[in-house]
Amino acid sequence: MGRQTLQNPKLPEGDTYEDNAYTRWVKNELNIKIVDEFEANGDDYDRQVSLAISSGDLPDING
Repeated sequence: MGRQTLQNPKLPEGDTYEDNAYTRWVKNELNIKIVDEFEANGDDYDRQVSLAISSGDLPDING
């Protein structure tokens, strides 16, 4: 997954964008493990997406 992040996320202590209540639920209920190919915010995210498109190495999901 290519993930747009916040600079100061308000996640519960110990949780990350890849490991949180939602991703654990998806893994337990649907047997899908969400793995981030890249995480970035703002203009950095736009650059990461552009690089992925130009290289043809796109993650399955962007969010």
